[in-house]
Amino acid sequence: MSKKLAFALFILLLLIIYYLAFNPYRIEQYVCKHVNQNISVPFSIAFYFPKKLEAHFKGKFFTADECNDQDLIQCISKKNNIESIEYRSDTGELEHLWERYDSGEFVFDKTQIIKTKMQDFYQCE
Repeated sequence: MSKKLAFALFILLLLIIYYLAFNPYRIEQYVCKHVNQNISVPFSIAFYFPKKLEAHFKGKFFTADECNDQDLIQCISKKNNIESIEYRSDTGELEHLWERYDSGEFVFDKTQIIKTKMQDFYQCE
């Protein structure tokens, strides 16, 4: 094998590694329907090499540092730890945990911001 061919194959190999490091090799897109309401929400998962993923759900982007890839895909927001999703790929169930802020509520003779922990369930196809 000549040096030029070996050099060209080496450059090609570097380009492939670079591409796989910064671009997803697989993207799965779902439409998730709320269990109790007639609401459809898009959900997508981008898989990166090696075993990293990113998720996008309801306008929230979960980075590779916030998600783990196992049988249960779990993403927790590192900014505030109040929003998370859990996706079971075998059943297509998605659980969304988040906080709702009810500003201006009058509680105990003071106007306060009330936080309510919310939990939504979706079925994804």
